[in-house]
Amino acid sequence: MKVGIIIVAGMIVLFTTACSQKAEPVSCMPKSDVAAMRALKPESAKSDAARDSNNGDHRLLGVHSGVGLLVPGLNTDPYASGYGLRVVEGTDTPCSAEESELNAITLRYAKSYNKEKMLLRQPPTT
Repeated sequence: MKVGIIIVAGMIVLFTTACSQKAEPVSCMPKSDVAAMRALKPESAKSDAARDSNNGDHRLLGVHSGVGLLVPGLNTDPYASGYGLRVVEGTDTPCSAEESELNAITLRYAKSYNKEKMLLRQPPTT
């Protein structure tokens, strides 16, 4: 009986200690990612896509989301689409209101950019 009480007391101490530990802080994006995202202007996404396509870059833009990689405008598996991917870094968990707004702008930019890219070129068939 005493052994059972000691085990239960030990488990309570362990669980209480585990629950009282502070969570790891969210990793914020590097300044270079913030600067790169600030440079994205949704109103120039179509012309940027045309320029990149003309220069031989047919990749679509991907952004990180809370559940994984998102390729706005693409309704199939991005890895099997035939376009290739270029991920906009820093689009995961925002650490400030500015970063949250930059994520929203980047998402709008990527959607317009990808739509234009898919109009300009069909993916190669295998």
